[in-house]
Amino acid sequence: MLLVEELRRSGRYAASALEQVGREVARTRAAARERLAAKLPIAKLERVAHELERAAKRLESADMKSGRADAGRPRQAWRFALEARLARRAAAVQAAVEVAGSMYVPEYLHDVRIALKKLRYAAELLRETRRDRTSADLRVLKGTQDVLGRLHDLEVLLEWVRQVQASLSTPDLSAWRDLGSLTRAIEDDCRLLHARYMRDRTRLIAVADRMAAPAQHTPSVKVSLRRSLPPGTRRAAG
Repeated sequence: MLLVEELRRSGRYAASALEQVGREVARTRAAARERLAAKLPIAKLERVAHELERAAKRLESADMKSGRADAGRPRQAWRFALEARLARRAAAVQAAVEVAGSMYVPEYLHDVRIALKKLRYAAELLRETRRDRTSADLRVLKGTQDVLGRLHDLEVLLEWVRQVQASLSTPDLSAWRDLGSLTRAIEDDCRLLHARYMRDRTRLIAVADRMAAPAQHTPSVKVSLRRSLPPGTRRAAG
């Protein structure tokens, strides 16, 4: 686990506890890989990959034919569809941030992280279709996503530490003390990251507000948008 190795190199955490947790994580991951290999043998994965390649070629051929028939027509409609998706995902970030509030609740912060990741991807995709100045907003999204991603990784590691501590079968005061020290250190790091998130939350809300603005389209505009899209894409624009 890369995070365990990173913390070990920092020298700020109980090395023996990190080593013990790292061994348990490695053992569990190896068992999971064996179970996956048993369920999905290589031959089956190769067949799936072959089918995906064939499907991709069929779609590419269909796109080329439709492109010759409707050259240039769908571009504006696609941009409107992407703007609508961006607005929906920005609204999801707004809602997740509001639910999370100012309390440190890992489950709610995880929801913010997932909503934020989807918004960032939508914003990056839309930027490819038009020339606008969204770099600053994307930096805010990425910065907050990085903070919440690091927080999530530490929370997962914290659960591993607690499981290892609870599974000690023989009384080992030294190991228990080291694992407890590691738990407290990770909890402190989580609180610091949450404080960083709270500090940056105002900027995140401002970005989400700007990106949610296209949601104010009138119903007539939405109807005309849906009618201008190819049949297979109308659901995505809803």
